[in-house]
Amino acid sequence: MPLTAGTITVLDNQLPSWSREGLARSIAYLAQGAEAHWPMTARRLVALGRLPHRGAFAQPGDADLALIDEALARCDAIAFAERRIDELSAGERARVLLARALATAAPILLADEPAAHLDPAHQIRLMELLREEAARGTAVGVTLHDLSLAARYCDEIVVVHQGVVVAQGMPEDALSDARLAQVFGVAAKTHGDRR
Repeated sequence: MPLTAGTITVLDNQLPSWSREGLARSIAYLAQGAEAHWPMTARRLVALGRLPHRGAFAQPGDADLALIDEALARCDAIAFAERRIDELSAGERARVLLARALATAAPILLADEPAAHLDPAHQIRLMELLREEAARGTAVGVTLHDLSLAARYCDEIVVVHQGVVVAQGMPEDALSDARLAQVFGVAAKTHGDRR
């Protein structure tokens, strides 16, 4: 959809001034339901996150390889790094795809429903990883329908209802009982403990 009013800025530069390569180095994106069925190893898939930092057909350098290994380790994916991506479980693939986004080392990380299709333990680990990434200074934006994960792990929440922002703020404010009833039509009680 074309922009009809206003401007979009990324890292203090208006969007039209960015090259595609510059945006690829600055914004890592983890798509909802991202799939990978290619017959390549998990390590090679994570290495794709380093493509924006290399010239065409250039091999990964030592710094690239270190970031790839770090991302695999942070996502608890080292054990299956040499296995083919199309042989991994859905949860393992999700961890590898997150590692690919982390390997980009972009200052902005956007993730669309990253916890979908993960078991509860891996949902929690994934959200902890995203909080760790934010603590490193990365701007992390996540779309979630799981309100308990949002309330527990997000510092600021924007609630969108029918395409309109209806609340923005700390979890206890944006996800108040009244707001949940208004947006989701449910009566709920929230608790203040986020950790």
